[in-house]
Amino acid sequence: MIKSVEILPEGRRITIQPAFLDDAATPLRRSVRVRLRAGDDTPLEARDSVDVRAIVRPPAPPVRWPTGSTEPAKPAPYPA
Repeated sequence: MIKSVEILPEGRRITIQPAFLDDAATPLRRSVRVRLRAGDDTPLEARDSVDVRAIVRPPAPPVRWPTGSTEPAKPAPYPA
């Protein structure tokens, strides 16, 4: 079932929850986001049911900042 529809500069993205892969009896524990092609103008709304054929990729890894951390540097608590 579609949880949300987001408008993006290059098309739309839908969030599906609960999401089932193939003929699984139980849904995935997390939601699935699917980016639709730019020219796809199929009317979609939250709570619509969809069957999707998509390429599934893992999430992007965390960003490595120049400090080597996965979080940006925090500003000093007082002005310099």
